[in-house]
Amino acid sequence: MSSRRIPAPWERVYDIHGIRVAVRADSAAVAAGAERALGDFAALSTRGTGGAAAGARAVEIDLHDGGTPRPLPPDAEPQFRHARVRCYRHRGELWFTDRDGTVVVDPEAGRAEGHVAAPGDPSRAHGAARPVRELHDDPLFTFPLLELLRHRGLFHVHAAGLARGERGVLLPGDTGAGKSTLTVSLIRAGWDYLSDDALLLRAGPAGVEALAVPDEFHLDPALGERFPELAVLAEREAYNAGPRRAFRPEEVYDRSPVPACVPSLILFPQIGPGGTRAEAMTPSQALTALIRASALVLLDERVAAPHLDALRRLVSQCRCYRLCHGPDALADPERVPRLVEQLLEVARRQTPDASQDAGLP
Repeated sequence: MSSRRIPAPWERVYDIHGIRVAVRADSAAVAAGAERALGDFAALSTRGTGGAAAGARAVEIDLHDGGTPRPLPPDAEPQFRHARVRCYRHRGELWFTDRDGTVVVDPEAGRAEGHVAAPGDPSRAHGAARPVRELHDDPLFTFPLLELLRHRGLFHVHAAGLARGERGVLLPGDTGAGKSTLTVSLIRAGWDYLSDDALLLRAGPAGVEALAVPDEFHLDPALGERFPELAVLAEREAYNAGPRRAFRPEEVYDRSPVPACVPSLILFPQIGPGGTRAEAMTPSQALTALIRASALVLLDERVAAPHLDALRRLVSQCRCYRLCHGPDALADPERVPRLVEQLLEVARRQTPDASQDAGLP
């Protein structure tokens, strides 16, 4: 990778759970996108979750807006495609590319550099405002960042995270599985939360921690019919031109995200008919589902082994269930919190009955 440094009209260093992430950008639009994506980590870092990762090497991300991206090497090897982003490998580097730009990652060196053009006409007059490049959910930015963190012991999982005292609950699953709805049900019942959609895992001597990735929730405004305090969703603009609306729990529940928890329960949610219930999963079933929820787990063999080991250790320290929920969970907002409390108590006691299916009386 080129050692060239861009002129830096904007630069900021973020503390992501003990990993220093320096981001530089040469346009206000891209800088604003980076700040929106990572700015919430500042509040978490004041409460400190970086002890185990302290001393880890910093990572650097240089982002250009405009100019000519580096051409993809002809012998680059395709790795995967996600939405509009394609990933290639070339001589130890990972190339992430889409129609708007290219970001090249050197995971071992801890560097990423590339072009992520902000939307709008680049030919407009100098100094004219351009729309923010929304990097917080842009895989051209998030995949390189996650890969850099992965090489420093922080492993992404697509999951919601909640905490009750010293114990944590994870809800891994794809978009549409009901993670956000279940998370809100538990928050309004008094639970602390880490995130409704993304977490980082860190393995340590005492087990695997789940670490918060703070961001907005994206909720269906129909939830306002069951949760009156969420009627404000109807007034919000659509998120990504879809039915969901952006929302921060602290606006209504006077509760900010906590930095970390030690999970003892994993619930894989799925929406379906019938009453809300939890069905026990074997460790192999849970590990398979957790791998599906973990971005990039097998992308780079240099870090695949510790990533998989963290997932195995997580499964071994938790009781794992498939959480089937449907209309009854909305009709009775206390139904899910009661069930999760029961399962958390089972996990605490580690009784022989923990292997049996669980349901509500």
